[in-house]
Amino acid sequence: MIPSASISYFAGATGHGKTSMLINCMLYMAEHKQCAGRVFHFITYEMDTRRIYGAILNAYIGVDVGAPGYTNIEAITAYFKSGTTDSIRENKREYFVSRVERMNSELIKSGRIRIHHVEDNSGKLVEFITHLHQEHGNIGAVFIDYVQLIDPGTEEGMGDRARHEQVKGVAKDLMRVAIETGLPLIAASQFNRQVNSHYDVHKNNASEGSDIEKSAALMLGVWNNTKRPMTDDKTIQRLEEQGLYTPGTMYIKVMKARYQEDDVWALHEYNGNAGRIKMHTPGQHTPQMKPRRDVVLG
Repeated sequence: MIPSASISYFAGATGHGKTSMLINCMLYMAEHKQCAGRVFHFITYEMDTRRIYGAILNAYIGVDVGAPGYTNIEAITAYFKSGTTDSIRENKREYFVSRVERMNSELIKSGRIRIHHVEDNSGKLVEFITHLHQEHGNIGAVFIDYVQLIDPGTEEGMGDRARHEQVKGVAKDLMRVAIETGLPLIAASQFNRQVNSHYDVHKNNASEGSDIEKSAALMLGVWNNTKRPMTDDKTIQRLEEQGLYTPGTMYIKVMKARYQEDDVWALHEYNGNAGRIKMHTPGQHTPQMKPRRDVVLG
């Protein structure tokens, strides 16, 4: 579902699970038999490597494991600080330790998942991705969190350009390196402030202009259904009746797809505490469109 030699975007508003989408997609691909032995690079501009590792581990564990008074992330952090499982639910301790050991052995120490915290501008990022491709040719995908945090460069006059022009330059750089290397690049992208409900999840609402959409081969939009839509009660009722606003799920819409049908959506089970997204119920954007299961995560 993720096209090679292309840039794909997962777009969402602040706090709606863009990073979780990247992480779950990476884990799904890393564990898929068609990607056996391939290496996946996670490039983060937002969090340090330790926090990203914790988020990946949390999603890999996939269930609530924190003892009373602990979120999963707090429990995982306490485990590594103390070296004990006191922060883990007693009935989950054996499972927790087995998952930590398995992920570290099969994905981290083996080098199949590699985390990079960078502050490179887009030119340096292109060089870095090109280097990864040349040095480690067996790459499954490169994930980038997230595109609006990438500095466009230090060329003369670059800093004075309008922000949408800067993002346009970043998007072009990412598209170019994807084509040149043949790699699938998957980047998170911020929605603008006009996205207040599921009805606003649209490719034209990517922050800082439409150039992200123009460069994308695939563009998914997300709405975290733990977040109440910022609209009137009548609209919320309509969202509920249509099945879009359903507790415990992530609404994911294919906003653009060059190689498959777009303007379709599905709901996925989403445990925010565990950071895990999995397939729930197929849906359709309009009553005339048949339900589909062709959203990337499984």
